Amino acid sequence: MSNEEKILEILTRMQQDLTQMQQDISDLKTGQANLEAGQAALHKDVEQIKNDIQFMWEDIDRISDRLGVQEDIVKKGFCK
Repeated sequence: MSNEEKILEILTRMQQDLTQMQQDISDLKTGQANLEAGQAALHKDVEQIKNDIQFMWEDIDRISDRLGVQEDIVKKGFCK
């Protein structure tokens, strides 16, 4: 095998490797885009959960206040 053939073989292998690397980069970019979309969906879900929890605590506070009023009424009824 002559030097030219060896060089040609090396260049061919390098071109194949480069093509494979470009495909790998393309796959990684697609995967990254999918991950970013999934992350955005998760962020939206987390925000919804935070809002739901806030409303739940507000409901708990209202119920607690009403129970406090009922306790006062019951105490006054027994103290008469």
